[in-house]
Amino acid sequence: MKNPFSKSSPISKVEAQIAQFEATRLELTKKQSLLEKGLEEHKTAMRAFVRDNPSLDPPAELRHSVASARDHLEVIVESIAEGDQQLVELRTALAATRDQETREAAARADEALADFVDKEVAPELAKAAAIFGKACAAFMARVPEGLNVVEARSWSREQHHPLRHHDHFIPAELLRAIVAENLFAAAPDLFEHRSSVFGRDQVLARMFGLDRQIPEMRSDGTPPAAERHPAKALLSDRLRARAAAKRAGEPAAVDADPAPAAAPERDIAADVEVFATRDFAFVENASGRHHLCQRRWVHLVPSLVADAAVDQDVALRTDTSEGQDAFEAEKAYRKNSMSIPESGLSLADCFDLGDVLGLVEDPGEDLAAAE
Repeated sequence: MKNPFSKSSPISKVEAQIAQFEATRLELTKKQSLLEKGLEEHKTAMRAFVRDNPSLDPPAELRHSVASARDHLEVIVESIAEGDQQLVELRTALAATRDQETREAAARADEALADFVDKEVAPELAKAAAIFGKACAAFMARVPEGLNVVEARSWSREQHHPLRHHDHFIPAELLRAIVAENLFAAAPDLFEHRSSVFGRDQVLARMFGLDRQIPEMRSDGTPPAAERHPAKALLSDRLRARAAAKRAGEPAAVDADPAPAAAPERDIAADVEVFATRDFAFVENASGRHHLCQRRWVHLVPSLVADAAVDQDVALRTDTSEGQDAFEAEKAYRKNSMSIPESGLSLADCFDLGDVLGLVEDPGEDLAAAE
């Protein structure tokens, strides 16, 4: 990038003009001082002559010296005033030029970033996506839909997932997991980290309406069609528009300093698999919301919750022989029976273990601290 303060820049030229005017003004003020002193001397001589010769007119030579000194002084004073006006205009021009140079540098930085996105980032991502899409298509074409090789549980999927009670993961779910793991290994910062009672979820989400002023990040509703040039719509077009606004002197966004990293949240104990022998519930977040665990199903819960559930005789750990036997007996029963646990569980139906994890803040602690 061109140095805005180089000798050939508009700023340097204006600064040189200002320096010349300031040097000239200094010389003129010195002359002004000398002329004022000389004029005062001529006027003193004139007053002395008039005092000593009240009936005579001052000689022409004396009158001329006073008038000449006064005229010369007037020219110097006017020159200084004119120079001062020129300095005001030059300093105003210098401030405007500096502002223009600053906006130009900021605009060029935006455009350079847009060029980087368009020429280096977007094409490489498009190439990788094409290879990635080819591999995914080959996987889905080759792997049979009924492949039952990876077992699943009711807690293996989200609560309202249509396959929540499916005993195995389908090929699309397996492919999604493989892709996500490879992406995470290559670029972990792409994943948003969300804390939950079960540890930390890592989410890679789409942004909708990339070319709108305010895009959205949501997971509800019908997913929109893929954006053909996402980097251009979301980033480089906006950078070029911001660069144009900076050049025109219009208000433009200023890049802020990175926000300080958030303090790490308290880790929840490792997950433990339990088989519920009775409907039970426990507090799962700081707002006091309960997580419901239905009987005759396997659930993944924090170890503190598992210990409390076992102590209250509402669950068995599946890593024990007793718990494994109970779970196997349930599976064998379901193979020969149409009966499954009823849905529609509510907190009133459950044995409440309470805030086993200590997530809900005690208001009394704040009051004690305030006192």
